[in-house]
Amino acid sequence: MRGGGIINRQELKHLIIEVGLGHCWNAIEKTIKDDIQIVPVPGNETMLPLGMSKMGGHPDLPKRWNWPTDEEGIPLSFVAQISCKDAAIYDRQSILPRYGILYFFSVGDGEWENCGQYGYGKEDKNRFRVLFFDGDVSMLNRTSMPACDKRDEFCQARLIERKKFGRKPPDPQYYNSYQMTGVYPCCPLTFFVSCTPETYWQSPLRQNVLQEGEDDRYMQSLFPSQFLPCKLLGNPDSPEHDIEGFGHFVEDLDVNTPKSDWMLLFQVASSDVTKMVWGSCGTLFYIIRKQDLAEKCFDKTWAMIQW
Repeated sequence: MRGGGIINRQELKHLIIEVGLGHCWNAIEKTIKDDIQIVPVPGNETMLPLGMSKMGGHPDLPKRWNWPTDEEGIPLSFVAQISCKDAAIYDRQSILPRYGILYFFSVGDGEWENCGQYGYGKEDKNRFRVLFFDGDVSMLNRTSMPACDKRDEFCQARLIERKKFGRKPPDPQYYNSYQMTGVYPCCPLTFFVSCTPETYWQSPLRQNVLQEGEDDRYMQSLFPSQFLPCKLLGNPDSPEHDIEGFGHFVEDLDVNTPKSDWMLLFQVASSDVTKMVWGSCGTLFYIIRKQDLAEKCFDKTWAMIQW
């Protein structure tokens, strides 16, 4: 185990047998997908080269690019940048671009509660953004989030509301760092080849194969920690809903798109390391159509939060 995820199929099989579910292994194995597990570690951003994979901190954007904003012009929070060159080594299916940088933005923890059910309707389309750059690293510039009085006022009001209802942050410095600045701490990333079976509640595996009492052992064996892992590709670690099929129901998207056309691009878990908290220790999922990924149409990515 590393970072809450399984490293390989043999380790997964051993774990399944260990919790008394060996008789279900054949059915579980059929649902397994390879993924790239991501482990963030605290780091000093000033020591990182431009374009290096990281979560939080400041994005290394191409010069003259505008910072993404929501429908009200409020800057989105920078979530992560992924160097495709770094990740490609661990991409067994060669799904991601071989080169370039992916940038992920979203409304942040201080703002998402004002958005209702994030990712469940067309009104959410401006509350996240995925950008892609495949030019030379010399064109990059470490960029700070633009100042925004409206965002500062909103976060201050949210802080007061949370304290009023006794909602505690992950650590004492939380509100003085991200909540007031919109910038998460910088965490360089380490990648690992991994794999995960289906976990969503309505999956045939959990509904038809696992018997009463077995489902709890199955989920607890895969996710012993409060937090899910961060990762690229593979099966979404969604205890409740089928994330890949959810795009089929989003009103603003092509409802004729088959469920099988959607796939996970990036899973961003709540974490004490990154200080990102999506809902009540939930997870932010970026999903994309397979054809859009192949054509590098990352502007067609969708995102949602589940907890």
